[in-house]
Amino acid sequence: MKPASRFYRDYVEYVHLGHYKHFLHTELICDVLQRVVDGEQLSILIEMPPRHGKSMTVTESFPSFYLGENPDKR
Repeated sequence: MKPASRFYRDYVEYVHLGHYKHFLHTELICDVLQRVVDGEQLSILIEMPPRHGKSMTVTESFPSFYLGENPDKR
């Protein structure tokens, strides 16, 4: 199994085809979202200033990864 198919941090980089660079805060977001995917945490609230990668990291990439790992969820 490829790392991008198992770990959200790697998946974000993969789906954005080289147009995504991690920073400390995006790595933290990916780690917390990985816990959501794994069922260790139910939710997350993200508050950051504009232009800090929230849309690319969460809105654009997370739903497809979550459903890929949990196809029985909504």
